[in-house]
Amino acid sequence: MNTQPPTGHPPTRTEPHLRGTRDKPLVSEDELPHFRAEPRKLSPSPKRPLHLGKSWRILILLVLLLLSAGSWVYTHPQYLARLFPNTRLNRLLNQGTQALAAGHLGGNGHKGALDDYRAVLIMDPDNEVARTGLTKVGQAELKQAGLDLTAGHLEQASVALNSARNLLGATPELNQVQSAIRAQRAKQLKLAELVDRASQALADGHLNGPNGAAALYNKILAVDPDNAVAQHGLHQVGSAIATLALTALSQKNTPQATTYIDQLTALLPNNAQLPELRAQLVSLQQQNQIQHTQSLQQAHQLLTHGHITHPPGGNALEIYRAVLQQDPGNNAAQAGLAQVATALIVQAQANLETGHLRTAKDLLTEVQALTPHSARLAATQAQLEQRLARRYQIKLTPAQRVRIRHLLQRAQRATRQGHYLLPPGASAYDLYRQVLVLDGHNTTALGKLAALPEQVAKQTTTALDAGKLKHAGNLLSTLTQLVPTDSRLTPLRNHLTQAWLQRATHAFNQGQIRLAHLALNQARKLRPDDPQVRALSLRLQNSTVTQ
Repeated sequence: MNTQPPTGHPPTRTEPHLRGTRDKPLVSEDELPHFRAEPRKLSPSPKRPLHLGKSWRILILLVLLLLSAGSWVYTHPQYLARLFPNTRLNRLLNQGTQALAAGHLGGNGHKGALDDYRAVLIMDPDNEVARTGLTKVGQAELKQAGLDLTAGHLEQASVALNSARNLLGATPELNQVQSAIRAQRAKQLKLAELVDRASQALADGHLNGPNGAAALYNKILAVDPDNAVAQHGLHQVGSAIATLALTALSQKNTPQATTYIDQLTALLPNNAQLPELRAQLVSLQQQNQIQHTQSLQQAHQLLTHGHITHPPGGNALEIYRAVLQQDPGNNAAQAGLAQVATALIVQAQANLETGHLRTAKDLLTEVQALTPHSARLAATQAQLEQRLARRYQIKLTPAQRVRIRHLLQRAQRATRQGHYLLPPGASAYDLYRQVLVLDGHNTTALGKLAALPEQVAKQTTTALDAGKLKHAGNLLSTLTQLVPTDSRLTPLRNHLTQAWLQRATHAFNQGQIRLAHLALNQARKLRPDDPQVRALSLRLQNSTVTQ
């Protein structure tokens, strides 16, 4: 059978080729377009873009998960602490546990469990282990208080009880131990006898002092705060002091009235009579201030006209002394006395020059009563002694010369140690004076004596800069005695007053009212009329009344 096609060329295959097919489509026998098979080339398929809405949903979900996890950590820190333990915190907890087991409770200056647990609570205020530990420390202190009470160690029992109260509060067990301590103290003090002594002291008018009614009643109340007899007695003491203050005010005795009012404030800060007493005191101080100003002006005029100590009843010295009797801290009157002393020394020196030694000696005796430690007085007295020695042809013996050398060595050593006026007889001032009694023209003694005020002034400034206010006050008093008219006194006194006021204000702001009163009293002694002293005094009074 012939299978060949009858006519034409045999059929041939054409490889498909797509180029130009749009213009001239190829047609095969089966009416399909021809194409040419080419090897495939693998190429990366383009990434399909992530749908934007879906990505935002994932991101929001992650943020919510993180916020939830953070909130859980914040509200459950104890679980996180278990997963990630704090090395220092755990070490403190272990130390506290070991110290508590060993009986080392801590507190009152001793290291122990109390300090460790408190340190933990500073780092983690809600740490249950530390809180429980502090409770155990308080219970241990309470137990120790009971043991001390049984042993008769009442002071130690009170210390332990106070520590327990700070940790546990007022529990029934603690109150029971407190009552037992008070009962033991009452037995030791013999309260009935103490009450009788206090009542007798009150009847005798013995109000103040260690054996006065106020001190005895306070001693009773320290043991038995609810003792009605002692409470009533203390208010009677307050009334008696208030009466004394009123009497002093009616007599225009400002210093005495101030003393009584201060005593009443310290004893009974809320006494109902205090506001009226203070108001009367302020009024009296204002009246005295006006009167003192007039008196001081009169004294200055008398001094200028030479009426220093004469005539009686009309001289500067009498007026200055009268002002100081009413107001011992009056700086103007003290300066006036110093001017009187200086004027008398000038008169004495003039009499020395003219040979009137007896008159000079009498004048220097008056100065000795006014300013006994004046350096200028000492030098003038030495001149007088030298003139007397020349008159009687007194010469130094070898033994006296040796003694002078020894006295000068001691005086220089006393100066280095800061013993300028004290102790009497062994101070630098007294030792130089002894040298000048033997040798009135001893240049070493005269020069060192004249240099003492400068050294004291420098030491005063150093003490002020270092905040040693009491020491500065003592040095200022020394300088005042050495040179009553020294120009450095006023600025140094003002500086010290401001320092005491700053200390009083700081104590007041810290709620330390007692310390504030003490500091204010020091400032008041220096500058009683200073407006800042009055202002702070009023603030303290108001705070005391409102307590």
